[in-house]
Amino acid sequence: FARAVTARARCSSALAGGNGMAEKRAVSSTIYVGRPDLIELGDDVDYEEIDEALGAAAASATEITILGGFYSLGPLVSLCRKVKKSKRKTCRIRIAVGLEASAMIPRTWDDMRQLRRDLLDSGFRDVTVAIVDRAPVHFHTKLFRFLHTTRPVWFVGSANPGSGRHELMVRLSGRHEGLS
Repeated sequence: FARAVTARARCSSALAGGNGMAEKRAVSSTIYVGRPDLIELGDDVDYEEIDEALGAAAASATEITILGGFYSLGPLVSLCRKVKKSKRKTCRIRIAVGLEASAMIPRTWDDMRQLRRDLLDSGFRDVTVAIVDRAPVHFHTKLFRFLHTTRPVWFVGSANPGSGRHELMVRLSGRHEGLS
């Protein structure tokens, strides 16, 4: 996960034009929103429902990495099950969550063990779950990385899959070493 966070930092400077590469890059105007019905998005706003976008990215993933402060077992299992059944044995899954209160650690470990069992029962063979237990342990930002062989797709923001809130995310994709 440290590599993923470092890559995200490198990506920020590279996408800002810091790498001198000749390949033209465009920033998508699409935002990814949970519950767009709760906010007034104008007709000129290009948006997509976050659950649909994450599901589409997961469908052909060869690796899924999720780092977040909030989790809900059902939506996480459902998201991972979007991977085609024939590809699950070779799809690597890494999920880490953070906590606000150390009193929640036993329950969270029970949940993470259940999540791992559910994913293994769904046909995945390489599943790692973790709890971030070093200060600061709570973080609100979510990172979703879907690797499609050598092409990564990142979703970064505050939205939680399956949540009833109207938070949002941005998506980064393309061939660039900072996104790998």
